[in-house]
Parts: sequence; structure tokens; C-alpha cells
Amino acid sequence: MSTKSIEESVLQCLRDSYQITGTLVRLSGENLNYLVTTKEGLHYVAKVVDDDMPAAVVDLEFDASKYAISKGFELQLPEIVQNIYEKIETGIKIHINEVQRLLLLTYVSGTVLDNVPDISVELLQNLGKSLARYNIVMQGFDHPAAHRSHRWSL
Repeated sequence: MSTKSIEESVLQCLRDSYQITGTLVRLSGENLNYLVTTKEGLHYVAKVVDDDMPAAVVDLEFDASKYAISKGFELQLPEIVQNIYEKIETGIKIHINEVQRLLLLTYVSGTVLDNVPDISVELLQNLGKSLARYNIVMQGFDHPAAHRSHRWSL
């Protein structure tokens, strides 16, 4: 499927299942993610989830974000937006005979560290402090899907 066809499928899914219209910009990275900008100036991330990602992992991401927020983590985290059916995933046909899933997340504005030309000691210290605070907030969190092997697992 061409890039244009994929984007048309994502836009159609957003209209049908989230009642959102807007424009897409492909985000960098290994996943099929798009920055969605609505006519009203709102921003979201549309994430197309591959079939190899179990639904339980999506539940894990959703529950972990809700948990951190409920425990008072002070930095803004992306939150999964439920569709009009109050589901956190939406089926989307991207490839012929293959239905994948789409997640819509709130967009968190920021700068990718890779784009910072001179990373200061202060920035690194602040990053470390933020990760430590997140780690402390998440101390009581557990989920069955968290007990898995993954190449991004820290």
C-alpha cells in the first residue's frame, strides 16, 4: 500500500472512530506513527500497532500512564484517547487482508534529545531526576504484560 493510501486509511479511521479531522505528518522512528493536527490546532499521535504487539501490552501502556498520573507524577505523559466506542484500540485496514490497530494518544510537546546540539550537565541531571521520580511513582505498579522480554526493556 502506498504512503498516500496508508495516510488516507489513518485519516478515515480518525474521522470514523474518533470524530477527528486534520492533517498527518509522519513521525520518525521504527513504528508507523503520525502527528495529527486538527483544524482547531489540537495535536495527537496516531500510532498504528503491528499484529505482533499483543493487546495486553497496549493495556499495560494505558494502565501505566493512568497509574503514574493518579500517583501525582508531575511531568506530562501521553494519554491514550478512547474512541467513540470507549475502546482504546481501533481496527484499521492498512495492508490487503490485514487489519491492524490504531491508538490515539495525546501529544506531549518537547524536543528530542537527539536534536539538541549541546547537551548540558544540567539537562542530564534533570533527566536523571525525572526518571528517578517516575521510578518512585511507579513502585506499586504491576501488570501481567510487564513480565516479558523486549529489546527496549530497561
